[in-house]
Amino acid sequence: MSAGSVAAGEQKQSEGHRARAERGEGPPRRTVEGGGGATIVAWDLGGDGPPLLILHATGFHGRCYAPLAAELGRSFHCWALDQRGHGSSDPSPDGDYAWRHFAADVRAAVDQLALGGERPFVFGHSLGGAVAIMAEEAHPETFAGLFAWEPIVLIPGTHQPQIRNNRLADLSRRRRTRFESKAAAVVHYAGKAPFSRFRADTVLAYVEGGFAELGDGSVELRCAPSTEADVYEGAPRSGAFEHLARVAAPATLACGQRDPAVGPAHLEILASGIERARVEPYAGLSHFGPFEDPARVSA
Repeated sequence: MSAGSVAAGEQKQSEGHRARAERGEGPPRRTVEGGGGATIVAWDLGGDGPPLLILHATGFHGRCYAPLAAELGRSFHCWALDQRGHGSSDPSPDGDYAWRHFAADVRAAVDQLALGGERPFVFGHSLGGAVAIMAEEAHPETFAGLFAWEPIVLIPGTHQPQIRNNRLADLSRRRRTRFESKAAAVVHYAGKAPFSRFRADTVLAYVEGGFAELGDGSVELRCAPSTEADVYEGAPRSGAFEHLARVAAPATLACGQRDPAVGPAHLEILASGIERARVEPYAGLSHFGPFEDPARVSA
């Protein structure tokens, strides 16, 4: 295939994405067969360039990152997974949310999406950052490059009470699951931390992909509170820290500097175990930096 035909194909694809957006339709979707027969949804968020896979944080979903993908689309063709139990993907068939299953689903996506025969780049946020690292540990050189924003990779012997004491899991179990409409959900989240610090279009994207419409017009959260809690509780058992030396892709480990869940000192320890890794802190951003300032993070 000539360079001209590739460019023409990319232009046609970009025009298709713009037309869908103008009609108020969601992005194109593909499905992947994950472990245990779970159907995993991959959203084609468009863009021009080599493939880049976006992996979301616990309790979120792939379409939350559409504003980030719009920025990254100048350099990459972006795909975003809904990890099992999140967004439009199936729940884990056996109810097991051990993090190794997420990593296996990512590998299945890389194999089944047939991303032009190229190794993709990967952007992972929180859970997604840890899963990107774990997928690379299991199959070195899965990725051409890895960018992890505050990956939840626990270091044995360190004190991280928020994660180890499962405070986040307890909060998740008390989450509100239903609203009168998507508009009501947007209003609710926009006025509540941490969403109140998100760029407005990321809140809209969260609600649009994260809630299912019911017959009476109300909407229900797709990611069950019990699922979100189970995922949080899996963090101490991921085993990711023990295998960092297997990461072959060049890696950037990034974090916010405003109340980070995983700060620069923690990331320096992780980076010391990876052959080609650097740490990149962002002043003024938090653990949710990719939602707060997608343009700056994408740069």
